[in-house]
Amino acid sequence: MPRRRGRGGPDAAWRSSTSRTRYFSGALPEWRSGPLTQHGTISVLTLPSDNDTWSVTVCGSSRDVPLKELRRPDCFDRVLRGFPLQAHWVDAPADSGVVGDAWACTNPSAGRASTSSGTTGSPRGSVTSCAPTGPASRR
Repeated sequence: MPRRRGRGGPDAAWRSSTSRTRYFSGALPEWRSGPLTQHGTISVLTLPSDNDTWSVTVCGSSRDVPLKELRRPDCFDRVLRGFPLQAHWVDAPADSGVVGDAWACTNPSAGRASTSSGTTGSPRGSVTSCAPTGPASRR
């Protein structure tokens, strides 16, 4: 009998992930690492955009309770300053203090939903857990 997909199935890791994103404007910061870097149990994603804007996303397990505090811009910045290769990405004017999450249940670590979370996020948005979308998730 085939195993049912569900808890503990191949997509379990994505269903239990969460991310927080902040948006900044100004001159694009210097690249000191690749756009996606792993730091223990979290990942930091830095994505340039158009019109002199960019985003910084922190991804991790939704079971990591302290990550929920990243919804506070001061906490988000303090955490990012602990990563020397990405710290300078938050040394610019933030776009209205918005901290977004994945608004449309997409995978923000793949660069999707960045625009929508920037326009629909709020300083106190909720933590979102989403399954991946795309061809790999439909196996």
